[in-house]
Amino acid sequence: MAPSIRIGSKPTDKRYKTSISELLFLLCGVCGLLSALQDLPGAEWNMPVVYAAAIIMSTALWYTYAWGKGWFAAVFLLIIAACGFAEFRYWDLLGSQIASVIRSLTGGAAETAVDITPSMLILSALLTLLLFLCEIWIKNSLPVILLAVLFILCGPVIGLQPNYAAIVLLGISLCSFAASHGPHSRRGRIMLAGSPNRHPMCKRGIAAGVAVCIAFGAAVPLALRSQDTIYEAVYTAEGALQRAIRNMTGIDAIAISDGRISRGNRYPTGTVQMELVANRPPTQPLYLRGFTGADYTNGEWTAADSQTLSNQIWDNLSQGPASWSMAGINYHNMYFLLNLYSEEERPNFITIQPRVATNYGNYYEPYFSRWSENWFIREGYSFQYFQPEQMHINWDTLQVQNGWLRVIAQRIQDAYMSAAETLYTSVPTGQLPRLAALCADNPRQNTEDITSFILDTLHSRAVYSTTPGLAPLNEDIVEYFLFENGEGYCVHFAAAATLMYRLYGIPARYASGYMVQPEDFEQQEDGLYHALVTDAEAHAWTELFVENQGWTPVEVTPAAEAETFDTVESDAAAADMQQETETPQAASQQADTGSDRVQEENAQPETDAAAEEAAAQQPASWQNHALAGLAAALLLAAVIGMINLQRRWRLRKARRGGCRVIFDRMLAVLSYAGKLQNFTGHEPDFAVQLCEAVPRIYQAEAQELVSIVSRASFSAQESDDASDAFAWKIYERVSSDVCQTLSPLRRIVFCFIKAFR
Repeated sequence: MAPSIRIGSKPTDKRYKTSISELLFLLCGVCGLLSALQDLPGAEWNMPVVYAAAIIMSTALWYTYAWGKGWFAAVFLLIIAACGFAEFRYWDLLGSQIASVIRSLTGGAAETAVDITPSMLILSALLTLLLFLCEIWIKNSLPVILLAVLFILCGPVIGLQPNYAAIVLLGISLCSFAASHGPHSRRGRIMLAGSPNRHPMCKRGIAAGVAVCIAFGAAVPLALRSQDTIYEAVYTAEGALQRAIRNMTGIDAIAISDGRISRGNRYPTGTVQMELVANRPPTQPLYLRGFTGADYTNGEWTAADSQTLSNQIWDNLSQGPASWSMAGINYHNMYFLLNLYSEEERPNFITIQPRVATNYGNYYEPYFSRWSENWFIREGYSFQYFQPEQMHINWDTLQVQNGWLRVIAQRIQDAYMSAAETLYTSVPTGQLPRLAALCADNPRQNTEDITSFILDTLHSRAVYSTTPGLAPLNEDIVEYFLFENGEGYCVHFAAAATLMYRLYGIPARYASGYMVQPEDFEQQEDGLYHALVTDAEAHAWTELFVENQGWTPVEVTPAAEAETFDTVESDAAAADMQQETETPQAASQQADTGSDRVQEENAQPETDAAAEEAAAQQPASWQNHALAGLAAALLLAAVIGMINLQRRWRLRKARRGGCRVIFDRMLAVLSYAGKLQNFTGHEPDFAVQLCEAVPRIYQAEAQELVSIVSRASFSAQESDDASDAFAWKIYERVSSDVCQTLSPLRRIVFCFIKAFR
């Protein structure tokens, strides 16, 4: 019986040896992954113990794999068994540690850090096994690359600070292994006769590691000097991609107004959301309210429940002589009616015509308005409304002309104010400890002082930007915006201001919708004024309940987004409207002695100094984020480049290896596609089967290829260049045809991982 021998390679001695440099690359990868977790929020662990355990396990695996003569399998299984036993024996302890970490990552850091050393020991063992299997055993870096990129890119989202040691170590490990991997170094594949030894590959790996260190060192001054340019380029690309996706998928037609506080950047597409038609243009910015927030929790506002508030008002009015529904008015349009009967000036008319289907489900209305069914424009829905500057309710005039209206309206307002103080002053201080402490440390006497302090705090601690970056999921978005990032747009400013007003005991609500400037209205041929409202006009603001005026918008976003609109026309006017109404906190402050006030004034400079110090630290945060982003981009580019270089090197190596190596790779290509599996080239009908598998190959060419490779396999002489060129031509034809039959994912593996084409 003829021996079974594959004609694509010569039998030789199998060697699974590995070099000391691969151990160093392995240790860099394991330590890099562990370094990425050393600042895990809400957790602490004994780093020397965990690192020592990872180094011992890595060394044991490497040594037994290279020289152990059978001990490798025992060590490998021993590590797996130890992890399984620990998980089974200490499941309650490990489960509580994992649950604590998950809560820290998703719901905010714990008050006290939890020791997770046992869990980190098990994780270090699993990471060691994963890297060893991928990089040394099967020599496929793709899983490790995906894991490293996931760690680096998702770190800021879960609150992990940029860790440059992790980036450098992972870069050295991945690039070094990618450079050292070669087609003849895979486990279980017979070494080719005459092929070079492994030392040049190790040298290439070391050179790649040194190159990563040099590149990272060069990136540091570049990132520090050009961080604004880098971020502008990144945000421009991200914005273009988001706009393209939203336009293609129709996401840009989704209604704008909701209570979610964005944790990312804002990239409006310019899609027209609605058209406004008015009988005359407004003289002040026009706020169209589509959402009103009541309770704040975990970075989101719940919608205000008007039914609950109405029930409380009914309870307060249950003892009255007449109900407000019988009088023909309700709170929703009460202030419009009061102003209508007090002023001789006629109200404005406006029609809202939605342009996207989803906005028909969202109801937008101007302030101080009532629904109008009498205007002659039928498309959309219409309102009569007053601008804030037109609101001058004259109770004396109402007493003479509509005494019944004044009595009922006053009772409704009193009942509403009482209910609002209960419903719209709640704050989850447990989620906002720094914000609550800030307001408690800076007591203010009245609405004027409170408003001034809130605006000064927001505008000194934060700047307006539509690209503030991603906020960590484990931090409250308002506190992250105000105390750490220092950048945001309307939703962040409005949410922070609303919560601060509530902390001072003033009823306030978060509102979102659109803000349209007066200059956006243009007169058309029909004599009316039209304005096109795009998603760029989407806006958020704070509402304050002003006596004799109702809910009134207050603009707190800096002028970078829009012209500041003092709807509470001045802080002094707001105080006058509320008749110098003082909050409970302010009332308690009046009882303070003169010496306490002196101490307060002396303490104020310290607060200002602390704010200035925090603001001075913000550039360092910018530099850290810029450096981390650039390093991650360089690492990803370097890894992709190394994979491509490795693919080209393996193809060039195969072509220079002669017809036998080429034939061997051709069989591997066919086997990967599920064709001619278990064929060796000795089969009598091999040429016929090859022609059937690849129709572009003629039978005469297939027979010539088999003849050339057979002569080279059993002859002492090497094949000539013409034979090698003919074999490579057939190989290229086979790989091209096979690649076209594969799915996209398998095609990527075929080209870049297997390096078949």
